[in-house]
Amino acid sequence: MALPPPLKVDLRSYAAHSDEHSHSLSQLVLPLAGTLQMRIGAHDGCVQQGRAAFVPSGTLHSQAGRGANRSLVLDLGDADVTGEFVEHMAARPFAPVSPAAYRLISYMGLALQQGSARGEIVAHWVPLMLDALSARTARPASRLSALLAMVETRPGQPWTTESMAREACLSVSRLHALFR
Repeated sequence: MALPPPLKVDLRSYAAHSDEHSHSLSQLVLPLAGTLQMRIGAHDGCVQQGRAAFVPSGTLHSQAGRGANRSLVLDLGDADVTGEFVEHMAARPFAPVSPAAYRLISYMGLALQQGSARGEIVAHWVPLMLDALSARTARPASRLSALLAMVETRPGQPWTTESMAREACLSVSRLHALFR
C-alpha cells in the first residue's frame, strides 16, 4: 500500500548548517540519535532524545547537526493533521517526547533501516505518533521533566552533570539553577 501524498517518512542526518528555508507542508522531526539544533520561526531549540520538533507549513526554519545525528522526518499535508494539532504544536514547536512516544520513533526508525516500513505500517503508525506527541498528560512540564524522560529511556548510560546539561541544551550552571 502506498502512502497518500504528501505523507512521507524518511531517515535523515543533517550537516553542520543549513540555510533558512520553508516547505508547503508541515514536518515532524523525531529524534533517533545525536542532537540537531533548530530555529523554527522565532523559536530556537534542540531535537534530541526526549525532544522533537514541529515545523508548520510555510514557516522559515534552519537546522545544524551536532556531530553524528539521525532523525525521522515525517512530511504531513493539511489533510493529515487537525487544525487543533497544528495550533497546539506551533505554539511550542519543540515538543517533549515521552518514553512511549520514543519507542514508536525507535520502531519506525528500525523498520525504515530494515526496509520493512511498508505503506500500511506507516499509515497506521502516523496516527499513533501524532496522538503520542499531542497527549497533554504525557507532556513534560519543564526542561527537567524532558531530561528525566530521556534519562528514563536510557537508564544504563553513565549520566554526568555535563552530559545531562548538554542533552537539555543548557549550561551546567543553568541546569543546577533549574534543578534547585
